Parts: sequence; C-alpha cells; structure tokens
Amino acid sequence: MLHSVLLIANEVVEEAKRCHKPCIVFKVDYEKAYDSVSWEFLTYMMSRMGFCSKWIKWIEGCLKSAYVSVLVNEALNGLMSQAQAQRLYKGFLVGSNKVEISTLQYVDDTIFFREATMENVRAIKAMLRAFELHQGELWGRVLESKYGGWRNLDDALRVSRESIWWRDLKLVTQHPQHGHILNNSTLWKVNCGDKFEFWEDNWLGGAGSLLDKYLRLYTISSQQNQIIQHMGTVKDSGWEWEFRWRRTMFDNELDMAISFLKDVESHNIQQQERDQWVWMADSNGQYSIRSAYNVLREDIAEEIHDGAYEELWKLKVPTKIATFAWRLFRDRLPTKTNL
Repeated sequence: MLHSVLLIANEVVEEAKRCHKPCIVFKVDYEKAYDSVSWEFLTYMMSRMGFCSKWIKWIEGCLKSAYVSVLVNEALNGLMSQAQAQRLYKGFLVGSNKVEISTLQYVDDTIFFREATMENVRAIKAMLRAFELHQGELWGRVLESKYGGWRNLDDALRVSRESIWWRDLKLVTQHPQHGHILNNSTLWKVNCGDKFEFWEDNWLGGAGSLLDKYLRLYTISSQQNQIIQHMGTVKDSGWEWEFRWRRTMFDNELDMAISFLKDVESHNIQQQERDQWVWMADSNGQYSIRSAYNVLREDIAEEIHDGAYEELWKLKVPTKIATFAWRLFRDRLPTKTNL
C-alpha cells in the first residue's frame, strides 16, 4: 500500500512540474506527543516506580500502535470527502482522462492534492480549523461527562475515580498561589449565554456570583442551575429576562430584587456569538502552554527575587548537589506525594 501511495504521489508531482500546472500539495503528519520521548527511558522509569510488567507492556503497546493516528486520519478525511462532494474544492486532474486525485493516506500521514486556487486554500484552512474545534469540543464533553466539567475543579480530590491528568489539573487550580494567578488571567465573555450558569457562575465579574450576592433570591428561584440562555428570550425589541419564582416576594425582599435587576440588566445578551473564555496572558486571547508557563514563571521569579537561589549556584559544591538542593527547596523531587 505504501508503494502505491508513493507511485501515485510521484505521478501527480511529475505531471504538475512537466506541464507547468499549478498544484497544491498539502501533507498532514499527526505527531503524537510521545513520539519525541525516549520509550526506553519511560519503560525504565515505570519499572523503577513499581509498575508490573503486564502494565508496562500495555503502555508500550499504546505507544507503538498507529491505530490512534489512523482513527484521527479517518475523521479528517471524512470532512474532506464531504467538502469535495459539495464541490467546495477540487482535486488535481491527472492525465488525458482527467483522473481526480484529492487525498492519499498511509497510517498517520495524509497528503492532499488540490488545484492551486485561493478557494482551495481557504477551504483547507476552514476544514482544519473545524477539525480542531471538533476535537476540542469532544474533549470538553468527555470532561463534562466524567467529572462534571471545569466547575468541579474546586472539589476535593477523589483518587479512585479520577485520572492522573485531572487530579494534576485540580492541584494546579486549587494551589493557593498558582491557582489564583491562573484565575486572574482568565476573563469570562458572555455573548449568547450558552455556557455559563446564571446563578452559580461569576459571569458579571466582581466579588462573586449572583448566588453569593443574592442567596435569598436564589432560594426562591425556580430556575436554579440554568444557563444564562435559558433565563430569557429574544423578542422584537431584543433580549428580555424572564424570571420565575416559587412564591411572591415579601416586602423586605423588594429592595434586594431591585438591586438584582439592575445588575443583570446592565449586561446585554448577544445572540450572534457563543460564550467564551478570554486568556488575558496573551494578546490574542487564546490560551497556550507557553503563555501559562511564562505567567507562572514570572510570579516565581518575583517570589525568589531575594537572591537566595543565586547564592546557591555560587557555592563551591558539585553541580549535582546544588541541583538536588534547589529541587528540594522548591519541592520538585520525585517523591511519592509529588508523583
């Protein structure tokens, strides 16, 4: 099969060059994160940490398997096939019979051949973006299904029911210092109200949620645990809130209700866009590992600005000893608790 893929690709490129026919050749290679990790070292560390041989073989099987890449390949190829069926872009025509070549696949590699037009470039970009968003939404639904989503990051650890990755994420967000930094770097942007809960989430900003500020009204509301979108409707005049209560309000609750209405009516619900998080640590508003690392690193740098660690590196001791001391002071040793 690989031989056939190479021959077809060679014929397409040869005709494009010989006949001076503009052609887009776009190769997608799905590189798994562990492709750059030493598998021997990983196996050695699992053995040293006490994992049984059967478990280690299972992990090795996952690392050396191409099945994950094939499944991802098929998902993207499905998007491309639908777009081609709707004539959103055209493949490259080869020979006098004008055989259309659009996609070649082998394991975790995919090559797309297109006519060299801006329409095809924009179509490929749009489909790759759609594929990326779909994978992100699927990841979000998995977290929602297993753990209740990001709202439960503040819950206590439940080792027997949570993955290592989710536990680590909770430890970071619950850290008294790092968690506060990450939360301050995130801005809630409510548009159509499809993601944030009206009472429980702090979508208006300020000291807390509407539940915290108006607990008495929350207890008599018939719309607890509802997203913002379900708290009103769009009329000809625009968005209108529709609140429902379990009982008629008492006279001593009216002032609180007026203050509550002023708070919520100050925000205009926009139906054209979905709710989103804005990452303030990057100018484009998109979260990245690099920007989060830089935010935490800057805070750590301020914390150790007293120069104590600078003096550590000046000591006339072996580098291994200085490194061990630094890791000890920073609680970075691979102890059972940290792992």
